[in-house]
Amino acid sequence: MDVKILSKYDRGKMGKKRAKDAIILIIKRLREGPAYPRDLQRELGFSRGTIRYNLNRLLKYGLAKRLSDKRYAFIDYVDGQEQVIKAVDQWRNLAYRYPTVDEVAADVGIVPEKTKRLVYETKAKTGWFPPTPEIVEGARRKLGEALVCAARMKEGKPSNWREMYTDETEIVGEGKRFLEEHPEMLPKLSEDGMQVASWPLEALRYLGKDYQPKDRIRGALRRAY
Repeated sequence: MDVKILSKYDRGKMGKKRAKDAIILIIKRLREGPAYPRDLQRELGFSRGTIRYNLNRLLKYGLAKRLSDKRYAFIDYVDGQEQVIKAVDQWRNLAYRYPTVDEVAADVGIVPEKTKRLVYETKAKTGWFPPTPEIVEGARRKLGEALVCAARMKEGKPSNWREMYTDETEIVGEGKRFLEEHPEMLPKLSEDGMQVASWPLEALRYLGKDYQPKDRIRGALRRAY
């Protein structure tokens, strides 16, 4: 198909965007991460022919490469980066902290030495920094409390569980999030709902070890030792 015809079609489809800008937009998108041609079509709004034509140009001039899964990536993309970025983002979303290098390695199935390199290479995109023991423990407590709150919402015990979270809107909000989005992480509570009987493996993955909630009496808190 004639390139000029494709350009006219794309100009009509994209309004102010011009087909000759396609290669610039494709490069910008590939710098963010690998993509299938169909994804580039959908995200950038260009026709299949224009996407294929410009991807072939990028391959020809050594600016892009085709991965084993048929996605296209910018030439400096190192295999494994996307997995590492996804793992780091997931830890931030679920564990309230950045993971250690060993935790990332366990998630992505890459040896720690290579994982460490990938974590540092992608930290400009993720914001990663190595968590201190204090950060790890603080995040563990926050996650444990949010998951226990979610379990109490689900099981309705103790019967006065709402009173136990007076003025703790953040914990309640996070509890609702986990109940709706990650119910597989909720613990099984004791008969009275005051302690955790057991934790699922998916939760222990982020908690690191067993967690028992704070003692709450009529909304007042006291640390359980």
